[in-house]
Amino acid sequence: MLVIGGVGGFAAYTLSKNVADLGHVQIPAVRNQTLADMMHDGLRAVVLRTIIAVKSADAEAVNECRDELAEFSANFMEYIANLEKLPLDNDIKHTISVLKPELKDYLEQSQLISSVAREQGADAAIAQLPAFQKSFKALEVSMGNLGDAIQTNAENSVRTDDERNTKMMWLLVAVMVLAIGLAL
Repeated sequence: MLVIGGVGGFAAYTLSKNVADLGHVQIPAVRNQTLADMMHDGLRAVVLRTIIAVKSADAEAVNECRDELAEFSANFMEYIANLEKLPLDNDIKHTISVLKPELKDYLEQSQLISSVAREQGADAAIAQLPAFQKSFKALEVSMGNLGDAIQTNAENSVRTDDERNTKMMWLLVAVMVLAIGLAL
């Protein structure tokens, strides 16, 4: 009985670790990557809205855009920093390190084109859109790679946990059968 209890306790511990990994690593990774991706698209919308607000001489919207640009930029950096703090595998950490210079460039391009729109007018900002769009696309590829790496890691984690749990179940069954056999 002591052996059955020990194996059962080990199985419960293993399951608990699997759940902890899911709750403390996998779900936060997916959440932060998703939110970062939303900021990626959101910043482009803010930049384009800034140009429209300047073109239509809507001072209130221009001010809102300036505030949103600062908020979305800070959020974007925070979500990536949150990912860096998680105990993720080396492939994901490498993908983040590749992404960071592109993120920096994109944030600078977002700030630049918004400033140009406010200071020099919408037409001057529109002339800068190709460089901005280039930085958007480069970061889009890296964000996609990050999402793929996180998904692959999560799938591998689930598969490993399933295999481990199956082995624990069979070990517990074997110990119970052995204990029953010894009791007879």
